[in-house]
Amino acid sequence: MAFAAADSDLAGHRKKSARKRPGDVDVAVRVCRRRGVKPGACAHLLDALDGVGDPEEYVRSRKELSNKSLRERRSWLKQNAVELALPLATGKTFKWSTLSPSKVLQLMSDSCTSQQAMLSKTLPPAGGPTPVLFYTDEIVPGNPLQPDVARKHYCFYVALHTTRLHVQHCHAWYMVAALRTKVIGQVAGGLSACTRILLESWQRDFQGVVLRLSPTDSRLFQLRLHGLIADEAAIASTLGTKSASGRKPCHLCMNLLNHSALDRAPHAEGDRWRTLMDGDIRVFEQTSNAQVWHAVDELRRQQPLLSAAAFAELEKNLGFRWEPHGVLASPALRAHLPPRNCIYDVLHNFFCGGIVSEEVALFTGRLESRGLRRTDLRGMLQNAQILSRHEGSSLHGLLRNLSTPFFAAKNWKAQGSTQRALLPLLHFWCCTYTGPVKEALAQEFACFELLCRRVAVLVQLQFCQQEWLLQDLMRLQAQHHDKFLATYGHSACKPKHHYALHQKGQCAQFSLTLYLPESLALPGGNPSLYMAYSTLVTHLTPLYCVAQSPAQDSSSEVVLW
Repeated sequence: MAFAAADSDLAGHRKKSARKRPGDVDVAVRVCRRRGVKPGACAHLLDALDGVGDPEEYVRSRKELSNKSLRERRSWLKQNAVELALPLATGKTFKWSTLSPSKVLQLMSDSCTSQQAMLSKTLPPAGGPTPVLFYTDEIVPGNPLQPDVARKHYCFYVALHTTRLHVQHCHAWYMVAALRTKVIGQVAGGLSACTRILLESWQRDFQGVVLRLSPTDSRLFQLRLHGLIADEAAIASTLGTKSASGRKPCHLCMNLLNHSALDRAPHAEGDRWRTLMDGDIRVFEQTSNAQVWHAVDELRRQQPLLSAAAFAELEKNLGFRWEPHGVLASPALRAHLPPRNCIYDVLHNFFCGGIVSEEVALFTGRLESRGLRRTDLRGMLQNAQILSRHEGSSLHGLLRNLSTPFFAAKNWKAQGSTQRALLPLLHFWCCTYTGPVKEALAQEFACFELLCRRVAVLVQLQFCQQEWLLQDLMRLQAQHHDKFLATYGHSACKPKHHYALHQKGQCAQFSLTLYLPESLALPGGNPSLYMAYSTLVTHLTPLYCVAQSPAQDSSSEVVLW
């Protein structure tokens, strides 16, 4: 009876609309009735359909829209991008669309008023050499618990060093290239060869290009690479270092050897050689650019003369792999990218699998061994009268990252920004907790408090470059390093514990703390980069979306600069 009444109520709508599209009306009514929709709702739906008109007259299919978008991207890339040929191991070539730094700066100046204002303030007024930071990182889509490794990509960014503190904002970085990891694996020379081809394509920028910021303002932009910033894996792949797999884990330190090389823990009295156990950065001899290039040249000379086994032994001793297609083997790039200017970024040294990730996992693991579970810790923090000031993140949402699934034996798998947001809260709990577990784990609590104080000084250095803060950082990092070894043992010490010791020198070298925003690597932090990333997964043409994204031209951008 109910359906009969519904048919009666809708008869007028059916008769009125059936002359135009009887099939659409019947399908709409049947679907609504099957789902239990009331007759009035069906009537409203028919009115809406009748007011819209015939869909076939103007609505394009998803495939047509996708093809149109792809045509627009290809047209934009053909007009603005530089197409590079990557030689594959199979003998074929892969066409790689990239942008030069001068081109991306010109595009941003033309399409975004806030970017134009920023460039007019930060570029040298009389033109000339402009220091530019170069950053590369591997993006893994998905979430920390379920990463989609099949869609991994390397993205390449540049930023003007003259923007100073604004370098730490995601809108200060411009994506110039992106490439699938599986494609890099097929290129002869890997990431190092791809980076070399990309940098060598910027020869015109190295010589100087005129940027037209406005009808009355033109500047000579002469690219000068101020440094390469990357994590341990990207630096090892780019420079061809042996890293932790060799006898010399760090390309910046001449007298640092791996544990197995010395076959003992701490160094002997008066010994020149050091290991990862040393927490004082002053005992390490810094490698010069000339020493690195001499090692690479020696590998070039010895490669045709030695057997494969002897040459592999030489590579381990020198700490570098011979890569004829790589960055260090290029004579043209030696003047532009010295090895001493290739540094480890703060984000990956401390968070995202760094020393904070490891120590939080070890610390909470010790708490659980004493009966204080991570769920209990979450409950204590949840009951604390604290509000989250992190935009878009409630306290409850942040504390979910302290759940057991986010922890491995020696790694906290939460996002780096989440770890940084929760660290002060965990420090607050350590200072205020008075339970019996604190007495039993006094060493662990003291070590964790030193870590928090060390990170706090590093955060201060992001906004205030003072000599006393640099001295505090050196003192705290040495104290924390020694305390960590005494608390968790030598087996827990990773190469990143040593790489993090270089932060003080890098702060002085670059006159700022290069804590890069995680939104560069994680889709969602920057709407423009998210649009680029979503296109990248399918078409490998993200640069069009970066330049054309409406988010880049929002009025709020002026405030950010």
